[in-house]
Amino acid sequence: MEEEPSIDIAVFREPRECSESTEGCDWMSLGVGAVTEFGDVHWCCWGEALELDICASVSQQRGKGHLIVNHTIFQGQIRSMTVPTEIGKKINLKTTKLEEEVTGKYVIVFSNCNPEGRNLTVSGNYALMSEHGYLPGNLFGELYYFVFLSIVYLLLFLWYGISMKFYQDSIIPIQRWILTTIAIGFLECFFKAGDLWVWNVDGVRFWFAMYTGVLLGVAKRSIMRCLAVMISLGWGVVRDHLTQMKSIILLGSLYVVLSSADDLCEIYYRVIENETVGRTNEEERLFDVITTLTFVVATIDVTFYMWMLDALGGTMQYLENLCQHEKLLRYLRLRLVLILSVVFAVIWAVFGVVNTYMEGQILPAEQEWIIKAVWQLNYLLVLIPVSILWKPNAKAKDYAFVMQLPSEANDGQLELVQTNADVYEEDEKQQQEDDLEELQFSLDNIDKKKIMR
Repeated sequence: MEEEPSIDIAVFREPRECSESTEGCDWMSLGVGAVTEFGDVHWCCWGEALELDICASVSQQRGKGHLIVNHTIFQGQIRSMTVPTEIGKKINLKTTKLEEEVTGKYVIVFSNCNPEGRNLTVSGNYALMSEHGYLPGNLFGELYYFVFLSIVYLLLFLWYGISMKFYQDSIIPIQRWILTTIAIGFLECFFKAGDLWVWNVDGVRFWFAMYTGVLLGVAKRSIMRCLAVMISLGWGVVRDHLTQMKSIILLGSLYVVLSSADDLCEIYYRVIENETVGRTNEEERLFDVITTLTFVVATIDVTFYMWMLDALGGTMQYLENLCQHEKLLRYLRLRLVLILSVVFAVIWAVFGVVNTYMEGQILPAEQEWIIKAVWQLNYLLVLIPVSILWKPNAKAKDYAFVMQLPSEANDGQLELVQTNADVYEEDEKQQQEDDLEELQFSLDNIDKKKIMR
């Protein structure tokens, strides 16, 4: 009797010791498939596997045309669906609760073990649900993490925004950039948390929230890099405008375009990787594109960092030469924050590479989200000190046009005098007053001469 064509679906968990290794798992040791004494691997009970009597050697084998499963060692579930004769008919298949409730990496295998049957196309959706919801177990920590970051960004935004409103007469342009960066950071974390929340409740991705969060994240990173260069050049402290502003915005825009393309390609790559078995030509081409984009984005990053450090050194030298100790102290604190951020970034990047490629990962699979999530914390820990150093106050606008000079009358202490545009305007006004007094004196002398005559 001919076996009716069917689709076998097996669900099982990969042990941690092999799922976290670079070589992967041997499915035969987990009860899926069989190997001959010559090393030939067989997955289906068909053809050569029947001739070599491999199916009979595997316990509780269900016969010709099915996936080879050794139920003595297989831990999971397996279901079969008979292929309907009616074209386009839909079939729903529900699995029961897995007996082994263990956190880990689960595999779903679809097999068509009747090559002489009709050509089949299997499509549809699948969803795995735990007691907490549809969200994969390794992403629950990331959901709570983004909720926490959203709250922190919101509190920072409220504090900075209210302070700017209170001191609105003393606002300088750089404070608007800082507030915009905080707002974008809040929206990024809010949309990413919303995407994970909807996924957990409904079992599907909230694509609008996911892509919006990605693009907002790119915008935040770009603005923070531009802001760091602007501050390093002395904007709002020793300069009221920047001649390099167009170059900064151009480089930041280039970063947005290339980094967005890199992140979106990586998302698409993950989708293809999850939907296919093995490496396809499309995956190979997309991986090459991602590698190229990553290299170009890294080059722009290095350009930003070199520009920032060079500008920071020049500004600090300028302040030191003019004995601007109060402003120099602010830049010393800023330099400390940036150096700590760069050191942390390098250390964490090395840790991520080691955790990914070493045999036996440091972080378990359910905590791998920390590798990328910590970068969000690094940006926040830079933004908070910058917000404090350039916080709104009643003297913020005057501070940008104030120079610090030694005062002999105050025993070598420092006093503040207005410079730049304010000094120029006051000198011009004083000169006009002097000219008027001199003109008045001349007119008086002429009148006196007339009287004497």
